[in-house]
Amino acid sequence: MPRTSRIQFPAGQPGSIRIKTSRTGQRPEATPDISLEITLSGIMNSSQDGVALLSALRNAAGRVVDFVWVRINPAGERILGLKADLLIGQSLLATFADMGRKGVIESLSAAMEACEAPGAVRRCAIAAMDAWIEYSAAPIDDGVAVTFRDVTARYRDEAILQAALTEAARVEQAKSSFLALVNHELRTPLNGVLCALDLLAGCDDADRELFVNTALNSARDLNRVVGAILHLASLEAGTADIEPVAFDLHDLVEREAAVIAPAAAAKNLSVECRIDPAVPRGLTGSPDNIRQILRTLLENAVKFTPAGSVEVSLTACPRYSPGSSTCSCPDMRHSGAMACFSLAVRDTGIGIAPEFQSSLFEAFTQCDSSLNRLHEGCGLGLAICNRLSQRLGGTLTVDSQLDKGSLFRLDLSLPLAPPAVARRAAQSSAVKKRILLADPGKASGMVTALMLSRAGFEVETVNEGLEALRLAKLQRFDAMVIDMQMPDINGVLIVKALRHLAGFTGPVPIVAITSAPNACDDQRCLAAGVSELLVKPFRKNNLLDRLERLVHAEGGR
Repeated sequence: MPRTSRIQFPAGQPGSIRIKTSRTGQRPEATPDISLEITLSGIMNSSQDGVALLSALRNAAGRVVDFVWVRINPAGERILGLKADLLIGQSLLATFADMGRKGVIESLSAAMEACEAPGAVRRCAIAAMDAWIEYSAAPIDDGVAVTFRDVTARYRDEAILQAALTEAARVEQAKSSFLALVNHELRTPLNGVLCALDLLAGCDDADRELFVNTALNSARDLNRVVGAILHLASLEAGTADIEPVAFDLHDLVEREAAVIAPAAAAKNLSVECRIDPAVPRGLTGSPDNIRQILRTLLENAVKFTPAGSVEVSLTACPRYSPGSSTCSCPDMRHSGAMACFSLAVRDTGIGIAPEFQSSLFEAFTQCDSSLNRLHEGCGLGLAICNRLSQRLGGTLTVDSQLDKGSLFRLDLSLPLAPPAVARRAAQSSAVKKRILLADPGKASGMVTALMLSRAGFEVETVNEGLEALRLAKLQRFDAMVIDMQMPDINGVLIVKALRHLAGFTGPVPIVAITSAPNACDDQRCLAAGVSELLVKPFRKNNLLDRLERLVHAEGGR
C-alpha cells in the first residue's frame, strides 16, 4: 500500500520533477524525469476554464496587499480579453482596479494562507469587462493558482428569474388586493340596490322617492364598476375596435372641461381650459376614446384635489408647424398630414408618492388598496386610459410630487381631417350645443330636457334661478332656456344678471318661456336681454326652431 506521494523539485534541476513512492518494506523506485514546463503547459492549455498563477505582493509588515500575474492560459486570455504579455508582471489591482473593492485580494490571501478551503467558489463583478467571474484558488509557494470562468450569462439568467419570481409574487399580491377591492366595490352598491328594493316593496308614498333614488344611484355605481372591468377585459383581449372618424378636438376639450366644472365647483375648485390655436381643430381618430381618457383624468384630478385648481391644456408639439403637412417630431411613427399635440391635466392635489408612480398605469395596482381608504374606486381608470392611449398610438405619462399636485399628459399624433370632412365635423359639433335649462317644474323640465337632448343638444337642467346663475359663472353654454316664473328670483332679474356676466353681454342666446302673453311683460323681458319669447304651452318644433336659428345665427359664446 502506498504511504505517501509527493512532487519534488531536485536541487539544480528546476525544469524537471521526480515522483518518489515509498512502500513499506521496499526500497524507493526512481522514475524518469518529466519536463515541468511541458506538463504545466499541457494542463493549462487543455483547460476550458481560465487558469492563472499569481505571486503575492507584501507590504513592509509582511501583509499581502496585491498579487502579480505570473502565468495565464489561453482560456484565461479569452475570458479576460487580455493577452498574456499585457498581464505578466503586472499587479492584479493595476489590471482590474475594482478587485480591491470586491474583496478579491482578501479572498486570495485567505486561500494562500489556507484559511479558506481550496475549493471554495466565489463570484466577483469586473466593471471594466461588464462581466461576472466565478473563481476558486489554491496556495502554491508564495502565491495562488486560480481557476476562473465567465458566468455572466448564468448570473443574468438567475437575476432575470429572480426578478420574474419577485414580479409574479407582486402581481399575485396585487391581484388579491384588487379582487378584495372589486368584491367591496361590487357588493356595496349591490347591497344598496337590494335593500332599497326590499324597503320599496313595503313603504308608503312618502318614502318611495328616497328608496327609488337610492336603488338608482347604487345601480349606477354597480354599472360603473362592471363597465370598467368589462372594458379593461376587452382591451386586454384586443376586441375593442377603434373606428377613425372626423371630429373637432377643440370642441371636445372645451366640453369635457365644462362637464367637470360642477363637481369642481362643489369643492370650491377652479377649472381652467387652455387651448393652443396652433393645434388643428379638425382631426381623424377616435373622439370617444380621447374623451374617455380626458374625462378620467379630470375626474381623478377633482377627486384627489382638496383645494386649489384643475387645469386642462391642449398644446401643439414644439416641432409641429401648422403651415407644413407633417410633424418633424422624431417620435412620429406616421407619415402624411398629421397633427402632433399634448393633452394635459394638472391639479394642485395630494400628489403621488414616487414608489407608486412606476406602477400607476398597471391594472391591478392602487396607491391605497385598503378597504377603509379615503377615496372610492377599484383603480382601473388609469389602467384603461393607458391601454387606450397605446391603442391610439400615443403615450400617457405622469409627473407628480406629494402635496404639490400631479400632471398627467397624453402625447398623441392624429391625421388631419380632409377639409370637407373637417367642415362637416365642425358643423356636427356645432349642432350639439350646450343648453342651460331653468324650469321650476320637475315634469315640464324633464320633458323639455328630453326634447332638447333628442335633438342633439347637451342639456344642464336646474330648478332655481340662483342655481342657473351659479352654473353660468362656471360653465360655457351656447344658449339658455329660462322660465320667467322661477320660485326664488324673478326671470327678468335672472336675465339682467346673466347679461352682466363676462361673455353673456353679446352672442349667447336666451329664450324666455312665459305662461301667458302680456305686452308689458314681454317688453321688460326683451329690454333685459332676452333673445326670443316662447309662450306655454309650446310644441317641440317651436322651441327647437328658435334654438337652431339663434345658435347658428349668433354662433354661441
